[in-house]
Amino acid sequence: MTPRLAARVMFLGGLLTAPVAGRAQSPQELRVEVGAAELQQLGRDIRTATLVNLSWQRTDTRVASMFSAGATWARDSMAAFQSVAALVWRPSAESRLITETGATGAIFGLANIGRGGNASSYLRQRLLIGEGGVWGGGGFGSSMRDESVSHGMGVDMGAWWRRRELQGSVMFARYRTDDWPLFAAAGIYLNRDAAAYDVNDATVALHYERGDLTLDASQSWRNGTRTTDAAQSAFFGAMALKLSPRFAVTVSGGRQLADPVRGAPDARILSAALRYTWATARESDDDGAGAVVRIVPTDGGGTVFIHVSAAATAIVTVAGSFSGWEPIQLRRVSDGWEAERFLKPGRYRVAVKIDNGPWRSPGNLAKMKDEFGGQNGLIIIP
Repeated sequence: MTPRLAARVMFLGGLLTAPVAGRAQSPQELRVEVGAAELQQLGRDIRTATLVNLSWQRTDTRVASMFSAGATWARDSMAAFQSVAALVWRPSAESRLITETGATGAIFGLANIGRGGNASSYLRQRLLIGEGGVWGGGGFGSSMRDESVSHGMGVDMGAWWRRRELQGSVMFARYRTDDWPLFAAAGIYLNRDAAAYDVNDATVALHYERGDLTLDASQSWRNGTRTTDAAQSAFFGAMALKLSPRFAVTVSGGRQLADPVRGAPDARILSAALRYTWATARESDDDGAGAVVRIVPTDGGGTVFIHVSAAATAIVTVAGSFSGWEPIQLRRVSDGWEAERFLKPGRYRVAVKIDNGPWRSPGNLAKMKDEFGGQNGLIIIP
């Protein structure tokens, strides 16, 4: 069997941002990562590999797209090439619905390309709810090894939430495949006479970002069902530290469970890489200086006044997590527009848009990244 071994490393390094209210991010970004890794499949020797990954993404207020390609050079069948193309679409800047779709491809064994490969696709629907949201989706893939073709499919659902610099998520997935060599190599007991094999996965993931430091950790549990007997768990962690605006070092390690959709094997991975990032100029945060927020404490919370300096003919929109990202009503005042809202104690995000411009944080608020890489203003009601 000639597996694709760097899939987890590549996907961790190529996350796609999505259009979301309050964004103030680079329209285009290019990343190049070069590093080394140690890879080990169950019952096999540790292999040393060289990793090279290239990713590009483009984002505007409603559409985000990404392409990523990576190669792993190691001895014999451990070498692989993989690519990802993804698209995220939002009906409008205020919509709480976000649709994600994409396709992946892989070639197993670069020294002998005819050994096999994989192609897969996925579709996922997200619903934003306050500081987080829920999603549901699924994927399908086909793998070929030594002229033998197998198929895998999966459905998943989950939820995510954010609190200050920390974001968490939980996911439940069910996979079905006829790729018995992939599961057998992972130490999963199978009834060989069955037409398909099923497993259930549960995953908890955390993402922390503060200053130049980014941390990711995930823990997965797998159980077999029907003709499949499995009880497995896997932990994976990653760290990225910025050395300058363009350079960062990344370290990741842990175990990835066999993926029947993308044809990736069960393997332990430890890698380190140097990342170079090039991005077009970000839209200036000064554009938000025309909006300010004032908080008047009251019993049981506070009254928030959002003032936007704009002409009477301007189209001004204000939305926040406290309104489910639906626009709130504004009134015309002598020097602009103003909204008033009573909020209970807690943390809220808010963004302002003038005419057809981008969503912005009010100029006097602390800025906070959302779950897709955008920015909102942070309101704290003590």
